[in-house]
Amino acid sequence: MTGKEAQIKLTAEEQAFRAFNRDTYNNGRLKEAYEQAAEFFARNPGSLYAKYAYAVMAGDYSEDKSLPETKRRELLGQARQKIKEVCEHRDLDRWELATGARNEGASSMARKCLREGKAAEAKAWAAKAVEAFKEFEKLDPAWFNINPFYAWALAILGDRAGALAAYRDMYRKQNAAINDAEVAGFSAEIQKALNGE
Repeated sequence: MTGKEAQIKLTAEEQAFRAFNRDTYNNGRLKEAYEQAAEFFARNPGSLYAKYAYAVMAGDYSEDKSLPETKRRELLGQARQKIKEVCEHRDLDRWELATGARNEGASSMARKCLREGKAAEAKAWAAKAVEAFKEFEKLDPAWFNINPFYAWALAILGDRAGALAAYRDMYRKQNAAINDAEVAGFSAEIQKALNGE
């Protein structure tokens, strides 16, 4: 971004929706938070933030194991497509939430490369995700949603202890007790992925 290019800030409507949607999400109502994001994006298809919010919520909702597997795959596909579009947007460098989008996009690409057996590419994407996370933390240190992406990136880079610590830190940001079952599930998931399973 050059000195002549103004930063793209969230509009008042986007800021209000962000606070409203985050409150829903933080209170454990993930399906409702996803539906809010889908409706907001449908009303604001040209909004970079609306697309980003939809991608994040679709990706998170795809983790709901009570959903049919076909629905989970559909949601994950939508999330990946929309976050890719956000990361490829011509104005991304000027957007105030660019580092958050880059963390999620790069972390997702790292996991994709890992699944495809492209270890070097996976680590390169993971390193980008880690750097983006560090920058985003300066802007929004309380947003826990980004931690799993950071944790995956650390795991792919070989820092298993750091990955688990980053995942656990998600609970601190929510002022919640650590869910040992979820942490164990994440630990098992990264181990399977690193083993190529």
